[in-house]
Amino acid sequence: MISINSEPIFLIIITAWVIHRILAARRAGSLHLGREIVVNFFFIYACFVFSYTFFPMDIVLYGFDPNDANLIPLVQMIRFLRYLENPFVIRNLLGNLVLLAPLGIFLPLLFHKSRKFTVVLATGFLVTLSIEVFQLMLRFRVFDIDDLIINTIGVALGYWVFKLLYMIPFLNRWFDTIADSEKPAGKHYFISFAGVVLTGFLAIFYLSIISSTETEKMIVDKLPQQDQQLVAHSQVGEYLVIFSESKDGAKSAYFYRQVVFSRYVSVLGNINLDLQENEYSISGTSFDANEMDYFAIARSHQPIAAMTSGESRFPVTSNGEYHFSFARLPLAKTDAYFSFHFVDDLGNDLGLSQDS
Repeated sequence: MISINSEPIFLIIITAWVIHRILAARRAGSLHLGREIVVNFFFIYACFVFSYTFFPMDIVLYGFDPNDANLIPLVQMIRFLRYLENPFVIRNLLGNLVLLAPLGIFLPLLFHKSRKFTVVLATGFLVTLSIEVFQLMLRFRVFDIDDLIINTIGVALGYWVFKLLYMIPFLNRWFDTIADSEKPAGKHYFISFAGVVLTGFLAIFYLSIISSTETEKMIVDKLPQQDQQLVAHSQVGEYLVIFSESKDGAKSAYFYRQVVFSRYVSVLGNINLDLQENEYSISGTSFDANEMDYFAIARSHQPIAAMTSGESRFPVTSNGEYHFSFARLPLAKTDAYFSFHFVDDLGNDLGLSQDS
């Protein structure tokens, strides 16, 4: 898991915003005070939405199941309605409804082209869709179609609040003045502002990954610092298996999972092994509710072609007398741990026994 702090991101956003507004003012020659106040309130609101929907940002690098997404409309919402006495349910429903409602006010207030209901509704839908998809892509929250629906309804409610306010004579004149003060040149600066923010976020994201993961060379090079000597290592599927020996002769296995940029995170470590000839060891871990990942290390001078479990066959990579394999099996297969076999090219069981 990678945790990204909000402070450096908002430092970039605020700095870029101040520069953006200064450049826009210089280009335009003058700024309408009322519009500038509204624009900056809109910026503060956008920062709040960004903070509320994306932080704390704890990105799961593995074991995230996108199938957990709620893609069936209204089912979860109806289930929530049965528990309205629960403060969490009320807070969740009202929070999603109110979250983007100000967007329905700010858009027609700032832009004449957004005075149409369909434009505001479509923009609100795209904004909330972007939030949900971005959360799913970064794998730290689950896509929920009910949030999409409620947020969009909130934008619509915000728009009708604007329409009601616009019916007040002195307010509609002020609203029109604010919208009329839009400067075309500001759009170019806003695109530059968005580009700077996106670049800064990607840089922080990349640095966070670098600081939370290791390359294969880094993993191997740190073994001597831990009084360990490399015995064998191998890439098995998306896993890197490290088999090492300490100064007192104790052997240990470490398992790392590849995530991004050919970098790894530890998933299982310091598993003590003392494999004799024709013995193997199985270790397992689960990252979701449906499957189990098994890691096998076998010691044998016999050529091993594959590891099997029932009808399933898994490739084996060899490093001298040590052989490594990886199997992903359904959790329902409860006997999988006890049913692994190592076979030769002809499929004959080589008779390896499990390390006790």
